[in-house]
Amino acid sequence: MSLKTRTGRELQIPTQIDVPQDLRRNFLVGKFFDDLINYLFKSFQILTDDMPFVNVEDDVLISGSERLIVTAISTITLNPDPINDETMVIKSDTTETITIDGNGKTIDGNASLVINTQYEVVTLNFIEELDAWYII
Repeated sequence: MSLKTRTGRELQIPTQIDVPQDLRRNFLVGKFFDDLINYLFKSFQILTDDMPFVNVEDDVLISGSERLIVTAISTITLNPDPINDETMVIKSDTTETITIDGNGKTIDGNASLVINTQYEVVTLNFIEELDAWYII
């Protein structure tokens, strides 16, 4: 897999990482590394998909995976019926307060999340079996 940077440079992203054989001998450790590597690749792929960033200047209700750049005071209300692995990337391009409302689902155990630092980025992933959003 490859990824182009803003400057046009192409980076090669490995699609497989070999876990040292001595770690694989222990089934649990080997499985842990396999699961971790798969999760990291999946997360990276989600963040580098061709899904464009959408500029937001007002309150918005989200209906699926989105990548947002928020430029004014806003409340981002998350999907009330998210699916497993739904992902939100929210970047603040304002010094004003951005509230992310879980819409009945928790975000790391809270009903909402506040961003009030310009250029801060938050990535949320919905885990269906836990019925909650998590910051990743």
